[in-house]
Amino acid sequence: MNRNTIAAGLMALMLSLTARAEPVIPAGGDCGLARDPLRCQALQKARGACKEKRGSARQKCVQEKLPAPDCTRDKDRIRCEARHVAQEACKGKTGKEKRSCLRDLELAGGARVPVTK
Repeated sequence: MNRNTIAAGLMALMLSLTARAEPVIPAGGDCGLARDPLRCQALQKARGACKEKRGSARQKCVQEKLPAPDCTRDKDRIRCEARHVAQEACKGKTGKEKRSCLRDLELAGGARVPVTK
């Protein structure tokens, strides 16, 4: 295996984890059971505000209305902050262009941010 293959595999894994970063709303919609109840409520509110839209327009609407995640309570705070910085840097891009932007930031180390207290 060459380095490019390994790097591509790691990036695919990281992008799939990023896609799953959205908080899961428990069955029944009870945010009191969610890992991050405030984020769950914000997600429900954003989805309600964007329910008339479909596809990528809906996804963009929800992302715009959803507040930034609270990285202070995350297990891996540096990774959470780095993901947020990368998402902000690649805002407005979609599809392959966005994936490429996120990948380039991660490989260049540009998404890494220092821990703030």
